Amino acid sequence: MNENQPSPTLAAPQGGLNWRWLTLAPTLLVLLMSMLMRVEGEHQVHLPFWKKPLPPSCTAQLLFGIPCPSCGMTRGMISMGHGHWQQAWQFNPAAVFLFVFLVVLIPWHLYQLSRIRCGRRPWGNLWNFSPLIVLLIAMVAQWFVKLRLLGVI
Repeated sequence: MNENQPSPTLAAPQGGLNWRWLTLAPTLLVLLMSMLMRVEGEHQVHLPFWKKPLPPSCTAQLLFGIPCPSCGMTRGMISMGHGHWQQAWQFNPAAVFLFVFLVVLIPWHLYQLSRIRCGRRPWGNLWNFSPLIVLLIAMVAQWFVKLRLLGVI
Protein backbone atom coordinates (compact mmCIF):
# COMPACT_ATOMS: atom_id res chain seq x y z
CA MET A 1 0.00 0.00 0.00
CA ASN A 2 1.21 3.50 -0.83
CA GLU A 3 2.17 5.66 2.18
CA ASN A 4 0.10 8.61 0.91
CA GLN A 5 -3.14 6.62 0.80
CA PRO A 6 -5.19 6.38 4.01
CA SER A 7 -5.57 2.93 5.44
CA PRO A 8 -8.89 1.26 4.57
CA THR A 9 -9.82 1.03 8.26
CA LEU A 10 -9.52 4.82 8.75
CA ALA A 11 -11.07 5.97 5.48
CA ALA A 12 -14.60 7.23 6.00
CA PRO A 13 -17.21 6.60 3.34
CA GLN A 14 -18.02 9.67 1.28
CA GLY A 15 -21.73 9.05 1.85
CA GLY A 16 -21.27 10.05 5.50
CA LEU A 17 -20.06 13.44 4.34
CA ASN A 18 -23.08 13.97 2.08
CA TRP A 19 -25.83 13.04 4.54
CA ARG A 20 -24.28 15.23 7.22
CA TRP A 21 -24.44 18.23 4.89
CA LEU A 22 -28.02 17.25 3.99
CA THR A 23 -28.85 17.28 7.70
CA LEU A 24 -26.93 20.45 8.50
CA ALA A 25 -28.48 22.60 5.73
CA PRO A 26 -32.14 22.16 6.81
CA THR A 27 -31.12 22.61 10.45
CA LEU A 28 -29.58 25.97 9.62
CA LEU A 29 -32.62 26.91 7.54
CA VAL A 30 -35.07 26.06 10.34
CA LEU A 31 -33.07 28.10 12.87
CA LEU A 32 -32.77 31.02 10.46
CA MET A 33 -36.50 31.00 9.68
CA SER A 34 -37.32 30.85 13.40
CA MET A 35 -35.42 34.12 13.78
CA LEU A 36 -36.95 35.78 10.69
CA MET A 37 -40.60 34.75 11.18
CA ARG A 38 -42.76 36.31 13.89
CA VAL A 39 -45.73 35.37 16.07
CA GLU A 40 -48.54 37.82 16.73
CA GLY A 41 -51.10 37.02 19.38
CA GLU A 42 -51.84 33.42 20.19
CA HIS A 43 -52.24 31.94 16.72
CA GLN A 44 -50.87 34.18 13.99
CA VAL A 45 -47.56 33.35 12.30
CA HIS A 46 -46.06 35.77 9.79
CA LEU A 47 -43.34 35.21 7.20
CA PRO A 48 -40.76 37.98 6.84
CA PHE A 49 -41.90 40.73 4.44
CA TRP A 50 -45.41 39.21 4.25
CA LYS A 51 -48.28 41.22 5.70
CA LYS A 52 -50.91 38.48 5.99
CA PRO A 53 -50.63 35.72 8.60
CA LEU A 54 -50.21 32.12 7.50
CA PRO A 55 -53.37 30.00 7.71
CA PRO A 56 -53.75 27.60 10.64
CA SER A 57 -52.09 24.30 9.81
CA CYS A 58 -53.26 21.80 12.43
CA THR A 59 -55.70 19.41 10.80
CA ALA A 60 -56.63 17.77 14.12
CA GLN A 61 -57.54 21.16 15.60
CA LEU A 62 -59.59 22.09 12.53
CA LEU A 63 -61.41 18.74 12.21
CA PHE A 64 -61.78 17.53 15.81
CA GLY A 65 -61.30 20.66 17.91
CA ILE A 66 -58.43 19.17 19.90
CA PRO A 67 -54.73 19.93 19.52
CA CYS A 68 -52.32 17.36 18.12
CA PRO A 69 -48.96 16.56 19.81
CA SER A 70 -47.13 19.03 17.60
CA CYS A 71 -49.59 21.92 17.96
CA GLY A 72 -47.64 25.03 18.83
CA MET A 73 -44.28 23.74 17.55
CA THR A 74 -43.97 26.38 14.82
CA ARG A 75 -44.97 29.20 17.16
CA GLY A 76 -42.70 27.76 19.85
CA MET A 77 -39.72 27.54 17.52
CA ILE A 78 -40.29 31.12 16.35
CA SER A 79 -40.54 32.27 19.97
CA MET A 80 -37.27 30.48 20.75
CA GLY A 81 -35.66 32.15 17.75
CA HIS A 82 -36.54 35.50 19.28
CA GLY A 83 -35.39 34.50 22.77
CA HIS A 84 -38.89 34.23 24.28
CA TRP A 85 -38.37 31.00 26.23
CA GLN A 86 -41.48 31.25 28.40
CA GLN A 87 -43.76 31.95 25.45
CA ALA A 88 -42.23 29.00 23.58
CA TRP A 89 -42.87 26.75 26.59
CA GLN A 90 -46.52 27.83 26.65
CA PHE A 91 -46.98 27.09 22.94
CA ASN A 92 -45.35 23.64 23.15
CA PRO A 93 -42.67 22.57 25.66
CA ALA A 94 -41.18 20.20 23.08
CA ALA A 95 -40.29 23.24 20.93
CA VAL A 96 -37.78 24.31 23.58
CA PHE A 97 -36.10 20.90 23.47
CA LEU A 98 -36.16 20.80 19.66
CA PHE A 99 -34.60 24.26 19.38
CA VAL A 100 -31.81 23.39 21.81
CA PHE A 101 -31.27 20.07 20.01
CA LEU A 102 -30.94 21.85 16.64
CA VAL A 103 -28.51 24.42 18.07
CA VAL A 104 -26.34 21.62 19.50
CA LEU A 105 -26.62 19.68 16.24
CA ILE A 106 -24.73 22.38 14.30
CA PRO A 107 -21.35 22.16 16.08
CA TRP A 108 -21.82 18.39 16.40
CA HIS A 109 -22.14 17.96 12.62
CA LEU A 110 -19.32 20.43 11.94
CA TYR A 111 -17.09 18.40 14.28
CA GLN A 112 -18.10 15.17 12.56
CA LEU A 113 -17.48 16.70 9.12
CA SER A 114 -14.00 17.78 10.20
CA ARG A 115 -13.26 14.22 11.41
CA ILE A 116 -14.44 12.78 8.07
CA ARG A 117 -12.35 15.27 6.07
CA CYS A 118 -9.28 14.26 8.07
CA GLY A 119 -9.91 10.62 7.17
CA ARG A 120 -11.18 9.63 10.63
CA ARG A 121 -14.42 7.92 11.44
CA PRO A 122 -17.32 9.95 12.84
CA TRP A 123 -17.38 9.82 16.61
CA GLY A 124 -20.08 7.98 18.54
CA ASN A 125 -23.55 6.81 17.62
CA LEU A 126 -25.34 8.08 20.73
CA TRP A 127 -26.56 11.24 18.98
CA ASN A 128 -28.18 9.39 16.11
CA PHE A 129 -31.62 8.67 17.56
CA SER A 130 -31.75 9.14 21.32
CA PRO A 131 -32.47 12.91 21.28
CA LEU A 132 -35.26 12.36 18.77
CA ILE A 133 -36.78 9.69 20.99
CA VAL A 134 -36.65 12.09 23.95
CA LEU A 135 -38.29 14.77 21.80
CA LEU A 136 -41.10 12.43 20.74
CA ILE A 137 -41.70 11.40 24.35
CA ALA A 138 -41.80 15.08 25.39
CA MET A 139 -44.28 15.87 22.60
CA VAL A 140 -46.64 13.04 23.55
CA ALA A 141 -46.34 13.78 27.29
CA GLN A 142 -47.17 17.46 26.89
CA TRP A 143 -50.05 16.49 24.59
CA PHE A 144 -51.58 14.28 27.28
CA VAL A 145 -51.20 17.07 29.84
CA LYS A 146 -52.80 19.57 27.45
CA LEU A 147 -55.71 17.19 26.72
CA ARG A 148 -56.17 16.61 30.45
CA LEU A 149 -56.27 20.36 31.12
CA LEU A 150 -58.81 20.81 28.32
CA GLY A 151 -60.98 18.08 29.88
CA VAL A 152 -60.78 15.81 26.84
CA ILE A 153 -59.33 12.88 28.81
